[in-house]
Amino acid sequence: MGKETFNHEIEDVENILKSLGVDVENGLTESEATRRIQSYGLNAIPEAKKHGILQIFLDQLKEPLILVLVVIGIIYFLIGTPFESFTVIIIVFAVILIEVYNVKKAQISIQALHSMVTPKTWVLRNGSLLEKSTSVLVPGDIVYLRTGDMVPADGIVVSSSGLYIDESLVTGESYPVNKVSYDVAETQPGANMHRVVSGTLVVQGNGKFAVTSTGLKTEIGKISESVKNHKEIPTPLEKSLNKTARLLIVIAVFFSALIPLIGYVHGDPLDQMILMGLSMAFATVPEEIPILITITLAIGAYSLSKKKAIVKGLTAAQTLGSVTVIATDKTGTITENAMKVNHILTGGKLYEAAQGTNSSFLKSAVLATGNLEIEQKFSEGYKDPMEVAILKYAINSGLDIHELESEYQITGRFGFDSNIKRASYVYSVHDGYVAYTSGAPEVVLSRCTKVMVDESSNKVKSEDDLKLIRDAINEVAKVGERTIAFAYKRINGQAEERDIVDSDMIFIGMISFIDPPGKGVKNAVKLCQNAGIRVIMLTGDYPVTAETIGKMVGIENAESTLTGDQIRAMPDDELSKAIEKTSIFARITHDQKLRIVKALQKNGEIVAVTGDGANDASALRAAEIGISMGKRGTEVAKEASDIVLEDDNFHTIAEAVFEGRKMQYTLKKGIRYYIAVKISLILILLVPILLIIPFPFMPIQIIIMEMFMDVGALWGFLKERDEPGILHAAPQKRGADFMDRPMIISILTSALGVFLAVTFIYLYIYYSEADIIQAQTAAFATWILSQVILAQNLRTEREPVSQRSFFSNWVILSWGLIVVGALIVITIFTPLHAIIDTSTIEYRNWVLIIIVSVLSSSWIELRKIIISKKKKNPPQPLQQ
Repeated sequence: MGKETFNHEIEDVENILKSLGVDVENGLTESEATRRIQSYGLNAIPEAKKHGILQIFLDQLKEPLILVLVVIGIIYFLIGTPFESFTVIIIVFAVILIEVYNVKKAQISIQALHSMVTPKTWVLRNGSLLEKSTSVLVPGDIVYLRTGDMVPADGIVVSSSGLYIDESLVTGESYPVNKVSYDVAETQPGANMHRVVSGTLVVQGNGKFAVTSTGLKTEIGKISESVKNHKEIPTPLEKSLNKTARLLIVIAVFFSALIPLIGYVHGDPLDQMILMGLSMAFATVPEEIPILITITLAIGAYSLSKKKAIVKGLTAAQTLGSVTVIATDKTGTITENAMKVNHILTGGKLYEAAQGTNSSFLKSAVLATGNLEIEQKFSEGYKDPMEVAILKYAINSGLDIHELESEYQITGRFGFDSNIKRASYVYSVHDGYVAYTSGAPEVVLSRCTKVMVDESSNKVKSEDDLKLIRDAINEVAKVGERTIAFAYKRINGQAEERDIVDSDMIFIGMISFIDPPGKGVKNAVKLCQNAGIRVIMLTGDYPVTAETIGKMVGIENAESTLTGDQIRAMPDDELSKAIEKTSIFARITHDQKLRIVKALQKNGEIVAVTGDGANDASALRAAEIGISMGKRGTEVAKEASDIVLEDDNFHTIAEAVFEGRKMQYTLKKGIRYYIAVKISLILILLVPILLIIPFPFMPIQIIIMEMFMDVGALWGFLKERDEPGILHAAPQKRGADFMDRPMIISILTSALGVFLAVTFIYLYIYYSEADIIQAQTAAFATWILSQVILAQNLRTEREPVSQRSFFSNWVILSWGLIVVGALIVITIFTPLHAIIDTSTIEYRNWVLIIIVSVLSSSWIELRKIIISKKKKNPPQPLQQ
């Protein structure tokens, strides 16, 4: 394979072009291009390999939880009854198929994000200019660029005419960069003026370049490849629940072995004891936890999609609720990525653009920037930000551009030259010719001998005038605004020499620009900070600009700034300390952005990174949550991120974080109930082992409970409305368990209540009536009713359920009625008794069962009532 990666600053450009066999006039031949495709490969970034349904199914069988269930199912099939075996197999396959569906759905969602049509470009082949797919470009090709084109590969400019490229997606800077041919670049200051990078946008002018790198060898390709080296970070939820799941599996395996052993010692039938042990393991293995998480996050992800946030991985939706720091890009994320006229200097006065200005100044600004080509300026491809900003401001201020077009006809054009930093235009008018110049204020000022006083008069330039203008320039520069100045003069005829046209001019004034914050950003930042989430800005722009924008949107400590040069000189430990008090990071590179993310994580933060450029990809993948922009973001950034914002609105991030908080609380309630039920079952089955008496449940009863109880109740928690004040709680720090101490205490006390209720009923009837079937049926009924009542009492964490109405959650209510109805049928329908090992429960026992079941968890509701009465001012939810 030929050499394809070059250091344009070290290697001689002529040698690079020679080694690639570049022919500027004719380009490559088709046969040579075909040969190079075989050598270098297509100009594309390979997508990650996607597994088919069969492979996904087989992958699920390797999961520890599923594997345990499969083993149990196989043993049941070998020694159990047909009905028991069939029931177990159905449950196991249902769990696996749900997981397969979720994985496949996630793949489809990711594929849907690649919505861009295969791009095309104009390339020189065999001396002819042909339109080709960008994927067939090879090193050595000559590619033509026009306004609005996306640069399709890395390369060296061989000719240009007023070529300006927006490189913000790579460098983070807001302003277009002038690109010149390599031979001109050698004589001008500034790095990489002759280089173009794949994925950047031509905003003005035209040119052509020689391709030097394609595919994974481009700058974007390297970033995309490096993204794969970042290891996926388990979410706090995954870490905590994996720990709990492992504990429950150990307990399940232990008892599944202990029960048959004890039964064998006591002389019980070995096959029945094995089935009993397997039934307990089957009921204890937390296979529904992944289903609960999937259902909860799927609902949350759907809700987020309605708010323009597309979640690529469901766990990302939950992690949003734990985010402690949002590290955001500036350009196009915090700001609109569109210049806006902010200040005007004319007649010796500097004032805000919002105050308006005279039509004469507006006319001069439009003419000095050659802004009469209104259709081109407002086209989708043309995006020179300053020119568009001037034109929009003039039109919104009432200037009739079309009337101006009929009055002024361009007869001479001297485009912007980055070496002299100015542009000039000559117009014919009814009484002669007039020249207008625009450019850097100091440059334009140096070309003037007079200063405009008002619309009808001017005066000779004085030192006082120079001081006033320079003070104005410094004042707007301090807040990061970019400037452009204007001048004019009458000329005799169509002068052909530039120095004649733009000398001895009259200084008109100056306009300063700012890339303003996006709509709703300030409120979003405030909401995040009120919720305990720190917002910091990471940008490639200048410190003063970043600091100004940070203050405008209300970022705390926006005056504290670190630059890329300062970060480069810092060891990691020093950076970790400095980052705690710094909110603005300016002039940083993508590798420094990654260092910042890792430093935050080292400090215990859970980090969300926003960005739209290829330079953001590594940090997007390394952070717990990567959030990219759907409209403006590169494909590399979208692929690396966890969430894509369809509207590119920072406010959507705040909405997503709050939705994550809601999902977190919903999961806590559901998991609290689920694990409490599992632990109570373990405790209930432990008593007969200690007392050497029959078990309170038969294997088939445990299987039925597992099949109908848990998932139905868990679905009900998802339909519970939010409690007041949950958004005020501080987010979890890194390392904090999802199952914190209050949650563990709640689980254990809930489990204890159910355990005491079932054990009391079973032992009371077993010893008082000496009827094992009656005692087992009564225990089974108590177990069912206690779970139904526990689900009602755990619907809320702090607010009493009695204040919400018993009927406010129709899912839990319906589930409870169906379960109780099924219980009644099982106990009174005689043909089912032999299948499910039950009997008819006597009336007096029913009364006792109901009373004990109600008491098993009523203390939970009573506690919430007492606490709510003590709090005079309950927490209120955040206003969004």
